Amino acid sequence: MPGLITFFICLMAIFLIIIIHESGHFLAGIIFGIPFKHIKICLFTFPQCVALKDGESWLKPKDRERFVSKSREFIKTKLGSIFFVAGGFILQTIVFSLLFIGLIIFDIGLAIIKPITVAIVAQFFLYLLIDLRKFNSTKTYWGDFTGLLTFSRFAAYVVIIPVILIHLTILIYVLK
Repeated sequence: MPGLITFFICLMAIFLIIIIHESGHFLAGIIFGIPFKHIKICLFTFPQCVALKDGESWLKPKDRERFVSKSREFIKTKLGSIFFVAGGFILQTIVFSLLFIGLIIFDIGLAIIKPITVAIVAQFFLYLLIDLRKFNSTKTYWGDFTGLLTFSRFAAYVVIIPVILIHLTILIYVLK
């Protein structure tokens, strides 16, 4: 029974991290000019994403040209666009780090922290690998990292290197 409970706790942690990740895009979009009524989070689709209202329909990032065009109607600066794309990674990493630090400070046992951390870090790297693989096969962006990469190589690496290092540091700490 404890194994099954741990499995479901890990699934809930992954879903929570996905919610936080998409909220990062959502908040960055709002901060940099997308009106609240023109953006929503889509959690029950794959991949999970934010969508932008275009008339009566909602555009998802997989509709690349229209989605980018619509986002640029609202977000007027390159910095705003970078934060909109990177907002998921940024908020996810901040919240994951703070939650991890809180669990350590409040001495929550490693028995539960370890599988949750492994699940969250594995999900992050799996998403990153899928993103890179899709990019290599289609030569167009698929996810956040390759979206940043096609927009600004510098911004992509400035965001992804600390995100990777933080995730790996937490994982190594937990597994030591």
